[in-house]
Amino acid sequence: DTYFTYDEILQTYVERTDLRFQPRGGDDPLIARVSPLGASATSAVRSYGVAVTENDYFVVGASDDADIPFHAFRWTLSGGTVDLGTLGGANAQSIAYGVSADGVVVVGESTLGPLTGSSITTHAFRVGADDVMRDLGTLAGPDGNSTAWGVSADGSVVVCTTSRTGGPDHAFRWVQTPGINDGVMSDIGALDGKSQATAVSADGFTVVGGATLNLQLPNGNGGTTSTSRLRPFRW
Repeated sequence: DTYFTYDEILQTYVERTDLRFQPRGGDDPLIARVSPLGASATSAVRSYGVAVTENDYFVVGASDDADIPFHAFRWTLSGGTVDLGTLGGANAQSIAYGVSADGVVVVGESTLGPLTGSSITTHAFRVGADDVMRDLGTLAGPDGNSTAWGVSADGSVVVCTTSRTGGPDHAFRWVQTPGINDGVMSDIGALDGKSQATAVSADGFTVVGGATLNLQLPNGNGGTTSTSRLRPFRW
């Protein structure tokens, strides 16, 4: 079976594609609806990650309510939608982008305070088996920004993008210290300027993403022009 999610205006579905169960006309049979955190008719759901185990289905993303901004959630077929909270209280915003293969570990980003003012700080987070959201930090200290985009199959490796002191944003790889929920952050580097890690292999060793590359291109006048282009990378 192939499992996936997709967004509509106010609702997200989990579907199953299997020729044995295809109804006449070829439409996929609907097996579940991911409910929002709020009961309001305007409450929205945005899903970004999905995991399927032998015992359950898992979807992660963000949902809002009439009284709160978007909060990261973990949805299961057996238990419904659960608010994972934020790093900055009920009026802060969080979004989950990745989930481990067993559906236990969730990663994403969260603001450190309410969505007010001109300066909003966002940090990468990881939620483990204890359902506690933990700040993964940045390479620029507490005032920097970071986002976690992907996680390994067992949840022990997280790939992120972070701001840096005195330099452009870089991809980083966070590795859990065995036996505890803390870990070590390592700068992956870049080609020339910025880099962003967007996914990691199941074993956590291979990271892919995008990075800027400085180039000298012909300008049509016999000379060259300095420019930069985004290029995919594998680490």
